[in-house]
Amino acid sequence: MFSFNSFQNLAMLKNMLTSKSPNELFNEMMETNPKFKEFYEANKDKTVEQVAKENNIDLNMIRAFFK
Repeated sequence: MFSFNSFQNLAMLKNMLTSKSPNELFNEMMETNPKFKEFYEANKDKTVEQVAKENNIDLNMIRAFFK
């Protein structure tokens, strides 16, 4: 279950994704967020479905949020 803060984070992420190019966003996150960089390095050779399953991420919910 998501807390209000989680919904705020998703809204902020959605805004970031729509205001920057994917490459700009990726480079910024790699430079400024060590946890993102660690997550990326650990998962870069996996499919989206593998990463979602291993991290209990509901891809349908995320896809619906960005429609």
